[in-house]
Amino acid sequence: MNPIPLPGQVLVASLLGATLIGMRKLQKVPLLRNDGEISVVVVLDVKPPPDHAA
Repeated sequence: MNPIPLPGQVLVASLLGATLIGMRKLQKVPLLRNDGEISVVVVLDVKPPPDHAA
C-alpha cells in the first residue's frame, strides 16, 4: 500500500478517510482539522470503486 494517495483518493488511515467510512450521500459530520478548527464534511456523491479487472 502506497502511503501517499493518488490524486482524487483519500487514505483510509487519515482522519478524513476514517470519517468518510460508512457515510451516505448528503450526510454531514463535524471534522476536527489539524489547526484545531472544526469544519463540516458533507458527502455530495458516492460511487463504487473502479472495476480493476485482472
